[in-house]
Amino acid sequence: MGKINIYYMKKLILSIFLLISILFANAQDTIVKGDGEKVSAKVTEIGSSYVKYKKFTNLNGPDYEINRDEIKVIVFENGEIESFNQMDSSSNNHSKKNTTPEIASGKAQVYFIRSTGFAGSASAFKAFIDEEFVCNLNNKRYSIHEVDSGEHIFTVQFAGKNPKKRAEPIKINTQAGKTYYVQMVFQTGILKNNLYCQEVTASSAETVLINLKQDTKCF
Repeated sequence: MGKINIYYMKKLILSIFLLISILFANAQDTIVKGDGEKVSAKVTEIGSSYVKYKKFTNLNGPDYEINRDEIKVIVFENGEIESFNQMDSSSNNHSKKNTTPEIASGKAQVYFIRSTGFAGSASAFKAFIDEEFVCNLNNKRYSIHEVDSGEHIFTVQFAGKNPKKRAEPIKINTQAGKTYYVQMVFQTGILKNNLYCQEVTASSAETVLINLKQDTKCF
């Protein structure tokens, strides 16, 4: 009986250790500078003219400060993106290497973007447009979809190809000939993980897309 208890205790300790490791791995923010340099950090303060952060490799160390005008975008640990004005348009590599397909007449174009979350096909996020399943999106991937102009509902969920009522929807009123970007946001928790989507600007999306691969199959 004692051996059995020890066995299950070891499994419990290992499970807790793995959970803590996963949470720690997803707890970093990424500061992207105007020149493309990336800083792994934990942002502690965003001021009117500066951003303070701690180096991710030394969270107990000193605070560092960087001017806002040196920053292009901050990608937070949960996938949310905050853009900063950048006067230097030469750093926009994605725009210069634009591979966006042409948009069909009368249609709008929508990107689903996934830059966070667990890796592996088993953890693919399910994307829906107007409650219709459109893509199985793995980590570090994006997909492109065409929709009719007008209002559409976008959701994302962990599993299943049928839409779930508890999925948090966003509505976008699309216009023909324009492109829209939907970011999948993944939040880790001790007892429960959360997944939802948010619309982001073209400049924010372009900063992330240069590091992702397009998923053309989706299923």
